[in-house]
Amino acid sequence: MNKLALICVAVIISLVVSSCDKNELGTYTPKMKITQVYNEVDGHMLREQWTWDGDLLSKIDYYKKNGNVDYTHTYHYDGNRLVRIDMDNMHTDFVYDGKRLSGINAYSGDRLLESYVLSYTGKKLTHISMVRHDKKPAERSLLSLFMPDAGQSFVAYNGSRNDKAESYNFSAAEVDFLWKGNNVEYMRMTLNRPDSVQHLDVSYLYDENVNVRNPLFTLQIDHQLVNNQPQTLLFSQNNATSVFVTDKYDVYSRTTSYNYSYDYYKKYPTKVYLITLNHETGENAENHILSYQYMY
Repeated sequence: MNKLALICVAVIISLVVSSCDKNELGTYTPKMKITQVYNEVDGHMLREQWTWDGDLLSKIDYYKKNGNVDYTHTYHYDGNRLVRIDMDNMHTDFVYDGKRLSGINAYSGDRLLESYVLSYTGKKLTHISMVRHDKKPAERSLLSLFMPDAGQSFVAYNGSRNDKAESYNFSAAEVDFLWKGNNVEYMRMTLNRPDSVQHLDVSYLYDENVNVRNPLFTLQIDHQLVNNQPQTLLFSQNNATSVFVTDKYDVYSRTTSYNYSYDYYKKYPTKVYLITLNHETGENAENHILSYQYMY
């Protein structure tokens, strides 16, 4: 797929009523508005600049490491409900059944790339069915939004770990969510690949603070930021402190864990740290990976 297949797509889903920010389905009107997001992996680098029109997010500019704008997401609304996101020749449309978000369709020009059907139990999203329509698979998919490490866990291996990975070669997928209160406790993703089926089982532990991107979740084209930022399911109310991923593909299986800590202003994250284990010393190390600034 050409470069357009790698373009990031931002999706807004309001699924729960936050203790601090109340949003109707399909809206994102947080009490604390993000203005900048910095990538701290290789120094203090501006990654995102958010622009607001009153209570509504109107656009996000995404920056390259050299300080130039890489691309921009522009948001379109019906009242205060998101209906479309534009970027260059790509756009994403959101379909509603009454007040409930029921479908997502991603396009390159007039060509439909992927479609998603969302199913609920009560007010909670419990299932997503995905179909890829483009004959040549995109290297990125909206399914990457749900994964703790888009560069590692979202990979299938043929036979042994030394074989070539076929990261995004699938035609359809099913995703199931199990909730505990207002957070997703467990997720299973099933990918239908050409000759087999891959299962990704993910479980989450949370703190009690506000997930500022609820109900916004964004796919970044920057692999480093995607792979390191804490992957709280971004329609969960709180921030994930631990994420456990089991990747099952034919006879191959592995489990990977990711642990995070946060600095907070009140209950809102200002700094995020990835906690890694030093296998030589047995000690944990914190790597500052992400910073948020807000409109106070």
